[in-house]
Amino acid sequence: MSFLKSLSGILSMTSCVRALVPTISGYTLTWSDEFIGTANSLPSTANWIIDTGTQYEGGPANWGTGETQVYTSKPENLALSGNGTLVITPIKHNAKISLRPKERRCASKLVSPCRTYLALKQLTAIGEFDIMENVNGINKVWGVIHCDVNPGGVCKETDGLSSNLKCPGTSCQGNFHTYTLEVDRSATPETLKWMVDETIFHAITETLLSATIWANAVHQGHFVLINLAMGGAFPNNNHGGSTPLATTVSGKPLRVEYVAVYNG
Repeated sequence: MSFLKSLSGILSMTSCVRALVPTISGYTLTWSDEFIGTANSLPSTANWIIDTGTQYEGGPANWGTGETQVYTSKPENLALSGNGTLVITPIKHNAKISLRPKERRCASKLVSPCRTYLALKQLTAIGEFDIMENVNGINKVWGVIHCDVNPGGVCKETDGLSSNLKCPGTSCQGNFHTYTLEVDRSATPETLKWMVDETIFHAITETLLSATIWANAVHQGHFVLINLAMGGAFPNNNHGGSTPLATTVSGKPLRVEYVAVYNG
């Protein structure tokens, strides 16, 4: 199970009391990071691999999705707050927007300006679980599985198999919510469950995929990645045109409290 707590809003939020990684009945905490460190320092290199630029080495341009940002490791884009959070800030420089790098094993506390794309992902070489996605300031969380071949296949790539839900109780923007992906192996067939504040909004059972595709996507080692992107297919499709816009606001940060991974 991957577990994170997230705060989103139109404006950057003031510092909060440091959150503690919770204990979950029936699960053992495997790994976590609460982003403790000196203000304006980078996250621990013992925990994170930081990708910069506009593509992975040998990968497609613009991260394969048509994004327009350039990821950097500059403290103005990526830094610890000194108060137990990671701060990721998009800043517009001329025609380009720079952002903090994509980080493997990461969690999110999001503050999203117009026409951004935020995602927390759990990836293997041949599968991807989008634990949460939020786009363009819409009050919804998306959960997606990508698998099999691209394009097409049982996961209908490039879109994947997805569902979404309005954040319960309070808006996704400006309030704390908990986003969870659970791999339930307690029964047959196995099931992937996406949750926001313990409300299940998406589920995929192994019988929807072939045994081989399920094993390739689920029964592999994983890493967790979070990215705050500008432009690309997801925000463009939701906006109905090219993004970001001329009115997209620079400097509204994504604040990350912690990420935790559990096994049961």
